[in-house]
Amino acid sequence: QMCIRDSNLKDLIRTLKNINDLSGPVFLHLVTQKGKGYLPAEKDPIKFHALSKIESSSGKNNGPKYQEVFGEWLCEKAESGDESLVAITPAMSEGSGMTEFAQRFPNQFFDVAIAEQHSMTFAAGLACEGKKPVLAIYSTFLQRAYDQLIHDVAIQNLDILLAIDRAGFVGEDGATHAGIFDLTFLRCIPNLTIMVPANENECWQMLEFGYSLKGPVAVRYPRGNAPGENIEKNINTIEFGKAKTLRLMESSRIAILSFGSLLDISEKVAKEIDATLVDMRFVKPLDESLLMELSHSHSLFVTVEENVIAGGAGSAVNEFVNANSLSVKLLNFGVPDKFPVVGSPEDQKEAALLTKENLLAKIKSKLASEVELVQKMTDYHIETGGKRLRALLTLGSAKLCGYSKGSRDINLAACVELIHSATLMHDDVIDEGSVRRGKKTLNKIWNNQSSVLIGDYLLSRCFEMMVEDGSLEVLKLLSSTSSKI
Repeated sequence: QMCIRDSNLKDLIRTLKNINDLSGPVFLHLVTQKGKGYLPAEKDPIKFHALSKIESSSGKNNGPKYQEVFGEWLCEKAESGDESLVAITPAMSEGSGMTEFAQRFPNQFFDVAIAEQHSMTFAAGLACEGKKPVLAIYSTFLQRAYDQLIHDVAIQNLDILLAIDRAGFVGEDGATHAGIFDLTFLRCIPNLTIMVPANENECWQMLEFGYSLKGPVAVRYPRGNAPGENIEKNINTIEFGKAKTLRLMESSRIAILSFGSLLDISEKVAKEIDATLVDMRFVKPLDESLLMELSHSHSLFVTVEENVIAGGAGSAVNEFVNANSLSVKLLNFGVPDKFPVVGSPEDQKEAALLTKENLLAKIKSKLASEVELVQKMTDYHIETGGKRLRALLTLGSAKLCGYSKGSRDINLAACVELIHSATLMHDDVIDEGSVRRGKKTLNKIWNNQSSVLIGDYLLSRCFEMMVEDGSLEVLKLLSSTSSKI
């Protein structure tokens, strides 16, 4: 048995060489000084526990760290005289912001050491005896307590609040600490409510709201500083299972559904493309009534989350859309199927393509492909011939008679004929027809739903043009087909 003190590297190397020549088991005890060699870390080892870039100064005006928000909420909850409150941590008291609570309320605080499985079962036991446990746990460490969460907590539907810290990218802590899987492995557990705050105000209010609920509740928040929102401690705007619409653009085809910490990027994208923006707040349950309402006025749902795409919040939206046969296209943004790169959280977001520029590029690409499909279907329908050609014949006749293609009267006449043509798309679906003039009908080339949608689209655009002040040319709808006359 040997002991080395004071972080002496030379002594350590010499001792390791000596041990190598010994036979039998050897116990080497290293007594080190945390932060040795960097004075600020020597004075405050708790603050400098995690590896991170050391900045000489910062011009950023950020809010408090999320763990500080949690710690302050926890203290105020205990100050209110709630003796049923019990706070638990598996050896992460400092990192989770619980130091002050531990000092002020020692009888309501339990550090169970690095034993995540035990922390969950311990919380379950306390809940069975009438206590209200709050388990503060890092997202990546929650993975170790998964079995206990299901068997000891969820099956019994116990009143436990999970304060899930370090959810999402964690920067220099690396892939082992990345909290990018929790929404996926939590969402499938019955009885569990999952909330995702986008800022410190929502974090405080969700902790307060979640504490009041019956059954297990998870509030998931990221590492680092919050954006700097004012915390409204006496006003709670959280409603169970309800999202918050931040921008409603009824003329937009796009609705951006943001889950949690990436709301700032979602907001910038929404403004750039004039899209509807929703702060979803709940991953489980989803605000299904809002999604249903938005599906009537939007054709594309874009989901954004700091979790793996596979099985995450976006997948929950996909499942709802498919289960209800909604005619909404889907585009999911999240962490791809690979572990994060080594670097800062911003580096990791960029590597995962979770940036404003990439979101914009992918959304625009998605829309461009849809426009091409609409044009392709329109051309095919008109080229089938018969009554479908009336709009083109109107424009062709006017051209032969010397009328300008931009004439409002001619465009109106073409619109009327195109309305007639568009209704034939619906007829093909109703009649269950498969061939018109030797060509397969539109619904057989694509499907009934697409045929109805393209017919509705043409009808809507025609009616809009007929009431607009000016001469929006019907050629824009007929495009490539009309150029053949």
